[in-house]
Amino acid sequence: IQGIPPTFIGGAENDLWSTDANWVNEAKPDETQTASITAPVTINEEEINVNKVRVASAGSIHITPSGGLTVGEGGVQCVTTDGSAIIIDNLHSGAGFLRVDPNYEGTMPRITMRYQTRSTLDNGANKNATWQYIGAPGNNATVYVDYNTWLYKHYEDSADWVVEKRMDSVALVPFHGYSITQYGQPTYEWTADFTNQNCIIPLTYSKNGRSGRHIIANSYTAPINVAAFTG
Repeated sequence: IQGIPPTFIGGAENDLWSTDANWVNEAKPDETQTASITAPVTINEEEINVNKVRVASAGSIHITPSGGLTVGEGGVQCVTTDGSAIIIDNLHSGAGFLRVDPNYEGTMPRITMRYQTRSTLDNGANKNATWQYIGAPGNNATVYVDYNTWLYKHYEDSADWVVEKRMDSVALVPFHGYSITQYGQPTYEWTADFTNQNCIIPLTYSKNGRSGRHIIANSYTAPINVAAFTG
């Protein structure tokens, strides 16, 4: 029927976006169309491009560490606003990503980000405390720091890593990188208001010790390819 966008309904042997049978009339959307998501869908490949996404109350989008979704000027619209409509998974070895065209000026969705570390659940003599860098590509993000966790923020003027509050919720500065060291909780998650706009981060050099170092979170919750940098 003309005018009805490609609709994901699931019901096949899996919940993958890439499976034709999960779409009405096996019609998957292309980069010029709107994708209507009415059931939980998983994205595990990078080359998915659509112009617009609508997520119904019964739908959700799960982007795995090997997956990525690029959305055009139509933007992303979610009925659910608590962050559960879009979940992006990140591993120490890779990360899923969501990109929305900066020309889209409508309301951005609230998303959930999950970071899986190399930590173990063993809190005893064989516990494995590990660290990694994390960051929030959005606004109004908070993460709860438990007893087994140390969350550090880097301050350029003193060239120091300063531990944040423990046993409390910490508001993450948008696009600022943090170091997290912990054991006993291999996966951390939090919600944030996704943004597709430029974020200006002033870089300073206070000439104090090892100052001049800045830790910046990638805006797309995806690995940064340093080899592709130009200058």
